[in-house]
Amino acid sequence: MATSSRTLTREEAQEILQRHLPGAEIKSLEDFSPSSHIIRLGDGRAYLLKLTSSTKDSNAPLYAPNSISAQHALLAHLAAQPQFPSLPIPSPIAHGDHAGHSYLLTCFPDRATTPNLRSLSSIREHMSPRAVALADLQLGQYLHRLHEVQNDWFGPPALESEGLWVWQEVFVLLLEEALDRAGSLGLALDIPALRRLLSRAIGAFVFDDAEVPSFVWFAGGYDDVYVSQPESEDPDSVEIAMILADVENALWADPALERLFANPSQALLEGYDAHPPLFEFPRQHTKRLWYTLYTALVQLLIGRLGGDQESQARETAERVANELQNATSY
Repeated sequence: MATSSRTLTREEAQEILQRHLPGAEIKSLEDFSPSSHIIRLGDGRAYLLKLTSSTKDSNAPLYAPNSISAQHALLAHLAAQPQFPSLPIPSPIAHGDHAGHSYLLTCFPDRATTPNLRSLSSIREHMSPRAVALADLQLGQYLHRLHEVQNDWFGPPALESEGLWVWQEVFVLLLEEALDRAGSLGLALDIPALRRLLSRAIGAFVFDDAEVPSFVWFAGGYDDVYVSQPESEDPDSVEIAMILADVENALWADPALERLFANPSQALLEGYDAHPPLFEFPRQHTKRLWYTLYTALVQLLIGRLGGDQESQARETAERVANELQNATSY
C-alpha cells in the first residue's frame, strides 16, 4: 500500500468528518505529513486525518506499511487497555474510503491540541541537558507502558492468520525478506556473509529471549515525538504531548526492536526501567545490531527518507553489517 501525498480540500475533510461526527465544523485544516492532515474545530478539539491509496497489493512485502484497517485495529486494541488514558496517543475514531483513498480518523490527545506542537528532534539541540534528560525519562516511561500491551502472536498484522508464537521465527522471516531485496539498494553489503552470521545467531537462539508479543512502535524516533512547552517560568519545562501519531509500521514483537533503543540515552533506559535490563549481556547487544540493520533496510526499502536521512540509513546499514562480523552470539 503506497502512501499518498494527495491534496485534501476543506470540503472533502468536512464531508469525511460529518460521516462520523455530525455537526462538527472545521475551523482550520493543516498539513501534518505528506499523507496526514490536522483538522481543528472551534471547540478546541483536534483530529488527524490520514489518507492513503486504497489499492491493495497481494504481493506486498511483510515490511510494507500496515493497511488503514489494520492501523485502526491496532489503535482500537490500545484504546481498550487500562493504561491508555495515561498515554499521549491519538484515539481511533473511524476508518473508511473516500474518492479512491482509504482514510483513518483519529483524535489528538488533549495535551496535543495546542497549535505549537514541535517534534522533539527539531528542538533537542536547543534544549538544556536537564530538559533533554527529563524528556527522555518521560519517553522511556511511555514506551514501558506501551510495551505492556500484549498479544498472543508475533509479527505485523499481515501475519495474524499465521498465529506465530516464536519471535525468533518471525524476526528471521522478516529479516530474510529484507535481505532478499537489499540487493536493489546498492549498499556495500556481503549478503551471503550476513546470512552465515544470521545462521550462527539462530543456532545460538539470540532472538529467542522474547517470550510475550508486545506492542512495538518500531519506526518511531525523536522526529515522531511531539512536545509542547507549558506556560511556566521554568525553561526546562518540556512536556511530551503526543507519540504514536502513526502506527503504519507497528507490530507485535520484542520490545528491544524499538528504533529508539538503537542508541538509547541513560535517561531513556532509566525511564523505561526494564527488569531485567534489555541490554545486560553481549548477546543482547548483538541482537540489537541485527535489529538496527533490519530497521535501516526497511527504511531504505520503503523509500520515504529525505537526503540526509537516507544517507544516514545507508551508513548505518553498512556500519552495523561490519560490526556484526565480530559480534558474539553468546
